[in-house]
Amino acid sequence: MIAICDSGASKGDWAFISTDGEVQYLEVSGFNPYTHDHGSYYTELIKKTPHHINQQVNQVTYYGTGCGEQSKKNEVKGLLSRVFTHASIQVETDLLAAARATCGTSKGIAVITGTGSNSGLYDGQLFIDSVPNLGYLLGDEGSGNYFGKLIIRAYFFRDMPSDLIVPFETFVGGRHELLLQKLYDKTRAVNTYLASFMPFASLHIEHPFIQKLMKKNFQDLVDANLSKYQDYHTTPIHFVGSVAYHFKTFLQACLEENRLICGNILARPMDNLVNYHQQPWS
Repeated sequence: MIAICDSGASKGDWAFISTDGEVQYLEVSGFNPYTHDHGSYYTELIKKTPHHINQQVNQVTYYGTGCGEQSKKNEVKGLLSRVFTHASIQVETDLLAAARATCGTSKGIAVITGTGSNSGLYDGQLFIDSVPNLGYLLGDEGSGNYFGKLIIRAYFFRDMPSDLIVPFETFVGGRHELLLQKLYDKTRAVNTYLASFMPFASLHIEHPFIQKLMKKNFQDLVDANLSKYQDYHTTPIHFVGSVAYHFKTFLQACLEENRLICGNILARPMDNLVNYHQQPWS
């Protein structure tokens, strides 16, 4: 049996593929080795994955956010080896999962727009270029946490229209002081909290101001990231992630305005990853 995982910062999807092709799916909490507690993630995996499955798995391919550096790959590999004790374990970036799920074996720019964002130019097998991902502090354009920063700044700097202020404070559960308290609470992952404002965007997506922020979210992604790739005007750009999927109308309009080629837009890559790993090349 082989196991595949695609893990973002907010949630992770597992698929267990038996030798006869039967697939079992499992959803767990997200995990980033930079920002999440390793012990809590290990405990959840032990609780949620049946022991008999753990013992049958002989190969694990884990695609995860925060797994670009070899040291972090080693951390995750060590953690997973305690869960799947009879398996060979390979740890890759979530960006490679996005590329394999959307590009397959063709050239394209693969983009993740979920809690955070990332991108890379893929030649059908390997990444040949990747604009650095600076995370939620300095980057993540196009993501949920980037939108969170935009709307929080609009609220505090008095740019938010008056008819949105009360709904926004109701959504937060309080006013300025409570929002700052939650934002700088050291017991929670800041990037995840910032991304938690996406449901507010969904609730008020008909409001012109929310549409303006969403358009800026995607335009900043194009300006800071996508436009830096060679031949970006003629290379299909594919997206994976909840932000791209649920706000695809604004994303597609942004790409069209910039004369870019919109490829596949997937909420999550797991189904396509299962197909990829069942092919002879995997």
